[in-house]
Amino acid sequence: MTEQRFCYTFEILPDRVEEYEREHHPVWDGVVQAMHAAGITEFSLFRRGTSVIATGSATREIEAVFAELDTDPVNAAWSAHIRQYMSVSVDANGALFMSDECWRMPSATPTTP
Repeated sequence: MTEQRFCYTFEILPDRVEEYEREHHPVWDGVVQAMHAAGITEFSLFRRGTSVIATGSATREIEAVFAELDTDPVNAAWSAHIRQYMSVSVDANGALFMSDECWRMPSATPTTP
């Protein structure tokens, strides 16, 4: 399977931004290991004000990756803990606010000297 990329968004409570950032330096032991075990190969968070964009790549279907993460006890506890800093993190069905990729820069082509 080819690399699967994902992006989702959420909002942090305005009075909890500093606490939210502190919680990530570092994240709890076991969280990164759970992400790797589920198939995530890269993950980043970008914040502008209270809006956060999460991006990443995985080695398999994104739905399966997040379903596995939901069953990992360390990741599930981390997710429940970190959501206290968020005003909106999931939709009415409990799903992340996933974004569709609309463009991706092509890989660089080698130049011939």
